[in-house]
Amino acid sequence: GKQTTVKQMFNVGDEVEVCNAGNETNGTRGKVTGFARGRVGVDIGSGARSFMPDQVKKPGSPTKGSSLHPMSYKLGTMVEVCGTGTMVDGRRGIVVKCVADAVDVKLDGDVYRLPFENVTLPIGNSVYVKGGDVNNQKGVITGYNRGRVGVAVAGKTMGFVPGNIRVSTPSSIASRRMDTPPLSEASSSPR
Repeated sequence: GKQTTVKQMFNVGDEVEVCNAGNETNGTRGKVTGFARGRVGVDIGSGARSFMPDQVKKPGSPTKGSSLHPMSYKLGTMVEVCGTGTMVDGRRGIVVKCVADAVDVKLDGDVYRLPFENVTLPIGNSVYVKGGDVNNQKGVITGYNRGRVGVAVAGKTMGFVPGNIRVSTPSSIASRRMDTPPLSEASSSPR
């Protein structure tokens, strides 16, 4: 199919909300000021800032591609709320319960039930990845782009589909005896 350009998604003057930016601008709203080099200019009150297209959305619409599969949230995981179109956007809280299509998040003492697309892991969170030569290795989330999660793992940054990210320790690592070396040491031995 034909690709939608940033200009077709938004018009100058549209109100948009920042999400997946991984900084203090998450959850803020502003007006589109223009487009350059595939980015969207947004005036968020403190001046115009430039965002990738997947970091802005129409207020109240779901966040695309950032949410992880429900089973990847274990109780106690720190998450960030985005895309609800309410004052809780951009706030961080703790997962207290997972249900079929939503997650209960405790924010400043109150518990909110949020659809999975409105919950994401903050940049900097530690996760385990699945796939290839880094299977079951621990990494750190570096950002979100085009429906993928950027993770710094094994000395490089790689993009993973959300289903290949886990917050909890994979059972294969948890069940390993403590006297065996971790994957990184084992793989660095000469071939």
